[in-house]
Amino acid sequence: MPAPSDVPKIFIGACGIGLGHVGRMLPVAKILRERGWRVYFSTYGDASNYSINEGFPTIRERELSYGSKSDGSLSLKETFRVFPRVLLSFLSQVKREFSALRALKPNVVLSDSRLSTLIAARALGYPSILVMHEFKMLIPLQGDELPGIGFVKRFFERVALETFGLGWDLADRVLITDFPPPFTVCKPNVVLPE
Repeated sequence: MPAPSDVPKIFIGACGIGLGHVGRMLPVAKILRERGWRVYFSTYGDASNYSINEGFPTIRERELSYGSKSDGSLSLKETFRVFPRVLLSFLSQVKREFSALRALKPNVVLSDSRLSTLIAARALGYPSILVMHEFKMLIPLQGDELPGIGFVKRFFERVALETFGLGWDLADRVLITDFPPPFTVCKPNVVLPE
């Protein structure tokens, strides 16, 4: 649990795939800094340079990414091929975030789509907030590409939903960043399971 302090502290774990996650956390971080908070980031890839360039102490994590095709779209085949490396990177992230949280003793932990951040926060008893824009992972395949592919697609989407759902449940609060109905952009991705 956090130790009492005159200066409140927040630890922000932002997904480092692209700049979108850290990009939406930086305005939050800047407002909190203006209000007297100490703000710490944990991220990877180009996102770590972004938060550092904005003047925030940042823990650079090992890269974590999915497999992609030459056009940048998701490749399931490549994702399965690199899975062992991804798993090792993930475990390294959990370990480093656990150490960082123990050292920093933040008042609250904010995770932008980072499961490792939530695991470390829960293990140490820190209150956590999850920010996300997709609850469901939708596989970009058309159901009629190959016979039976629709079933396989739905099966793996369900497995991903249940697996990540267990992790997202570690957060004390969940914020989904989207417009309210009828302007919801990602409606199929944010309908929560019962």
